[in-house]
Amino acid sequence: MELRLDTTKAVLQIRGDGPALSAAAGRAGLEAPVPTCPGWTARDLVGHVGSVYHRAAAVVRDGLREPAPSVQPPAEDLIAWYDAAHADLVTALRTSDLTREVYAFVGPQPASWWARRIAHETVVHRADAELAAGAAPPRVDAVVAVDGIDEVLTLFLSRAPASALSGQSVAVHTPDERWHVTLSPQGAVVQRGSDAPADGLIAGTPSHVLYHLWGRLPADEVDERGDATARAALRTALRQATGG
Repeated sequence: MELRLDTTKAVLQIRGDGPALSAAAGRAGLEAPVPTCPGWTARDLVGHVGSVYHRAAAVVRDGLREPAPSVQPPAEDLIAWYDAAHADLVTALRTSDLTREVYAFVGPQPASWWARRIAHETVVHRADAELAAGAAPPRVDAVVAVDGIDEVLTLFLSRAPASALSGQSVAVHTPDERWHVTLSPQGAVVQRGSDAPADGLIAGTPSHVLYHLWGRLPADEVDERGDATARAALRTALRQATGG
């Protein structure tokens, strides 16, 4: 099944969620704690995402074949700086040649790769900002959420350390899509579209499953069945793989 998010839709997601993130952080107050990012305040969250925007924009705009230099968020006018970084990124994604090969942390990719990656980055961190402001995370468009599930399972889970891989298996289901994940110590194996038996099951709407896999929704917001240790092992592996 082809799940890669269309670039136009990815940019639209960034355009919508980027300003919503900074607005939520403003409502929360920059010194408010972010419950889903222990040790972070809304200031840290806005600074992190703004820095990601700055660096991704430079890679896309300038066709960089290596990481863009680190950017230090300002102590003053942080929201304005973030909003400018967001606008710069959107412009870069809309006006640059997205077919040319550029730097990506998984190896060289077409510049369009960054539209997909930043769309999902923004979805997850907008949820963080909303939670910091005392609001529930918004429902994610089903197409975006399904692709986000696929990204976190096929891209990020492959980066989990072997020590986090238990050998157990977990099925991840949304109403229209299936993934079968084997936490093999030799490397996680993800099969798309598989109904193979698994030790554990995580199921729900695309939005809820996406947030749950990223640690932004508790287990009682999805349908969990089967071996609890297998499900816990998947969450542990994802937490270590994503740094979340």
